[in-house]
Amino acid sequence: MKAEAVEILVVEDVPEIASIFEAALQQAGYKVRLARNGREAQEALQQHFYPVVITDLMMPEMDGQALIDWMVRAEIRPQIIVITSVDEIDTVVEVIRKGVLDYVVKPVHTDDLLIKVERALERSRLLTLEQTVEEERRIRLQRQLEWTLWKQNIQQRAQDNLNRNLFNSLRTNFSQGAGFGVLLSLLSVVTQTAVETKDGYLIDEETMELLKENTEYAGRSLRQFQEIDSVISGSTELHCHTIQQIHSMMVDWIAEMESLAGLRGHTVVLSDPGTGFDGVCVEINAEQIKNAIVEVLTNALKFSPAETDVLVLLKKGRDKLFLSVMNQPLEKTEVVGIPPEYENLVFEPFFRINRTVQEMYDTLDSGLGLTLVQKIVNNHNGSVSLFNINDHVDEGIRVNAEIQLPLSPLR
Repeated sequence: MKAEAVEILVVEDVPEIASIFEAALQQAGYKVRLARNGREAQEALQQHFYPVVITDLMMPEMDGQALIDWMVRAEIRPQIIVITSVDEIDTVVEVIRKGVLDYVVKPVHTDDLLIKVERALERSRLLTLEQTVEEERRIRLQRQLEWTLWKQNIQQRAQDNLNRNLFNSLRTNFSQGAGFGVLLSLLSVVTQTAVETKDGYLIDEETMELLKENTEYAGRSLRQFQEIDSVISGSTELHCHTIQQIHSMMVDWIAEMESLAGLRGHTVVLSDPGTGFDGVCVEINAEQIKNAIVEVLTNALKFSPAETDVLVLLKKGRDKLFLSVMNQPLEKTEVVGIPPEYENLVFEPFFRINRTVQEMYDTLDSGLGLTLVQKIVNNHNGSVSLFNINDHVDEGIRVNAEIQLPLSPLR
């Protein structure tokens, strides 16, 4: 999140101290709203969401304690940093137990303040999106009728049989050389232009390079078909992994994609797994799940504006693990993100909403990536969906690729 897009609320009754905070934050590029007491802060928060609130404790009319009690009850609450002095440490411990994130001690050091504000913004962004995703999920579930789900399940069984035949047929055709018009055209050129010598044939260097490139592309396409065919037709060996183990693997997978993320200045942020996962695990095939996650993350990087972040959240439901990958959608496109009418279509083979080709990512762009992701997740008795959510922090929308995997008792 860019500092200039963020407004911070500072609640301080002493004008000189308030001015110090205002100057330091504005120098760092933040917008600042000042309030002289808890009552003014309350009115400001009712009009506008501030992701971070920095508040003094001792103030007239409505003190910091009362303001904190009110803020922590909010549906989408800000991250709170309290201003304190050395002799108020016991009070600080008390308010931290209520939900305050951090504190700064007077006289305030600018570097320390800015580090804590940045940490608070990062936490606000993740928690706000978690709450938004949860609310969107609840609304979506309410709108789904049981007969629709039943109908989709029946159709999916028939579709799986169709897909098995489709991908097997396509794989056979590609392996036999039917398709790939470029390769055929190049081979035709070679037969017409190759110069025969006593040791063989001389082929134009540029033609040879094109042959090599398209042969590599053909091989990668064939391997993707083989992978989809294997996922559909073969059995998937699953092993029990704790949430902490999955989180650790995801740290490694994201690290492996660092150079890919850096191509257009993206940052991938992975949330902490949280609590409540004791005694449960997820039955997964680590290699297949890695392929699915990498595909989803690559899509998020390709179809989001440069120098934005991609957020990865892990959250526990009643009996499921929710894994969300969220990115801002590309601007100035005919379709923004994933509208409701496209939510099912995006998993169909060869369907693509956005025809933009990002050559720097060196991907196939065949329209089969999300199809593979869906097949992998289905093999894990899970589900995957792709939809837009409202981003209350950046005041826009994000595309959420959400994978749900069932939890099992830890053996």
